[in-house]
Amino acid sequence: MKSQRSSRIFALIALAAVAGSAVAASSDVFTSKTGMTIYTFDKDSGGKSNCSGSCITLWPAVPAADAPAANSNWGSIEREDGSKQLTFKDKPVYYYLQDKKAGDANGNNVGGVWHVIDKHAPSASRKKSSTVGYDDSYSRY
Repeated sequence: MKSQRSSRIFALIALAAVAGSAVAASSDVFTSKTGMTIYTFDKDSGGKSNCSGSCITLWPAVPAADAPAANSNWGSIEREDGSKQLTFKDKPVYYYLQDKKAGDANGNNVGGVWHVIDKHAPSASRKKSSTVGYDDSYSRY
């Protein structure tokens, strides 16, 4: 089973490399209740969004009410405008304006910093490292 998942993940990586930034959304990535693909932004940290201005126009914040499931991985933060934004493992999540219909995943790997959330990624637990501080050890593929 693990080797099948690894093969599927490798295939998605290969597809992303060939197709540029777009990959097909599937049951392997999280979507909102409406089926729209959701993304994380590598420049967010500490449970705070670093996407505002023109960024938030292109990458709208996912409202906390749009959580795809109720479990401990999902939470919310309060944005500077007072709205509640959904988080996944303490990372704010976003829609992509260029995704026009449920299942689109056109924002994956845009600029190398926007990523779909892989349902099979290892835990995002922070482990203390003796050499570099904290290690945010989870991958998106």
